[in-house]
Amino acid sequence: MNYQAVLIEPFNEGLHYYYMKGLVATRNYREALKYYGELNDIFLSELGTGLSKRFKQLYDIIIADHAKEESKDMETIMKELSSRDQQNQGFFCSYEIFKYFYELLLKMSIRNEQNYYLIMLQFSDGTLDYEKIGLDFDRVKRLVSSCLRSNDLFTRTSETQLLLLVDCQTEENAHLVIQRISNKFYSIFRKKNYRMNYSVHKAELDRNR
Repeated sequence: MNYQAVLIEPFNEGLHYYYMKGLVATRNYREALKYYGELNDIFLSELGTGLSKRFKQLYDIIIADHAKEESKDMETIMKELSSRDQQNQGFFCSYEIFKYFYELLLKMSIRNEQNYYLIMLQFSDGTLDYEKIGLDFDRVKRLVSSCLRSNDLFTRTSETQLLLLVDCQTEENAHLVIQRISNKFYSIFRKKNYRMNYSVHKAELDRNR
């Protein structure tokens, strides 16, 4: 019944919230996580804003409850871990998942003497027609993913922004990644007036935490 209501009022956040709570109550954790990611993308695309704080709290509950599932044998676990498509391309995830990975990878990088860089990509066109940009954004995501390695992450942070975390020893290497994306972007969208701006920052953990 709640899902039928969502179909009628697709941008009523409360309906989505209680539908996700229903998924959690019936232990459909994987479906709930998938629903969260897709819903956040839709709200960013259509409304220009992500989901509210209570969804983040529900997301944390899903992660915690998911961990309490009954034990699995190693063979099942290995099969699940290796079932993801292993194509050599970047890994797209929700912003919440991105934050978890960011902290984990940065902590590991200290021991391994690795460097990571954050790249913010901002897409626009001459008229700032965000509806037009939105029509092609899935294509932009696939384009960016194809220019990254399988150990690079990226997420959507707003209607027209992507945030990348790339494993690069120097900032010059990060600019090579940007150049690769830029060349492909302007090649694919050469007949449109789209533009891609970017900024680069060395990824660091907050030392005051």
